[in-house]
Amino acid sequence: MYIMRFIAPILFASLIGCRPAEAPGELDQLTGFLFVHAQDEDPDELEAGFVNLRAWMEDNLEETKEGFTVNNLSQEEANDLDACSRDITGLIGAAVASQSKYKVNPVVGVTVAGPTTEVFEGFLSYQRENVLNDADCFMDEDCELHHYDTFAVKQLPLNIQASTNNRTQHRWVETDEGLAHISRSWLMQPLSARPSWLKVRQQFYLSATIPWKGGDSIRLQAIWAITELGDAPVPESTALNLAIGEMQKEAEIVEAWLDNQ
Repeated sequence: MYIMRFIAPILFASLIGCRPAEAPGELDQLTGFLFVHAQDEDPDELEAGFVNLRAWMEDNLEETKEGFTVNNLSQEEANDLDACSRDITGLIGAAVASQSKYKVNPVVGVTVAGPTTEVFEGFLSYQRENVLNDADCFMDEDCELHHYDTFAVKQLPLNIQASTNNRTQHRWVETDEGLAHISRSWLMQPLSARPSWLKVRQQFYLSATIPWKGGDSIRLQAIWAITELGDAPVPESTALNLAIGEMQKEAEIVEAWLDNQ
């Protein structure tokens, strides 16, 4: 998922002998838990999170497709991503699920290894710099991790041009149901837009894809952000609805791309 797709907001090693943190069972807390533990050296918490994600989807898949509000990341969690200090005052978050008739690997491959500017419309420029491993290694499942930075300019509605710099981290996770995937990304600096009345000060994104029944896969997306128009924040209900709609649209684009391959 690429930050420039959104004008609305979005989020959220154990010592030897210590018990892993208990993964929450409710989606509003689980999204932030998955985001925070996505790159843990010890995968125990992450695996527990996937177990609970699957259990949630067993009972709530159709409802989650319509979209949920989710708890925010904490200030400490946002600052632990890298060396940067972030002010997340005003952060709000939304999540949505989608179901694909394709397995986890091809769904992930559209965003990791697909031709980004062909799959997703509106890019004026797009560059990617690998930070850890490369897309081929990751998609061949020879590498567990793949990190990169993106630099992009995208044409948005209302004749807005948005320039973004994101850090994205991908990971494969072995589960009892098969190989799952998680990725998280965040703005390395505030979005730069022309005209300047659009401001996205912070944005965090989560994608988690798990094997599902009959060879399908289920994908959870979540976005947390601080978005302003001029000096005023976007109304929360408007921002959440826009974010949910954009995530639903992104899932439809991925599915349509796979249908045409």
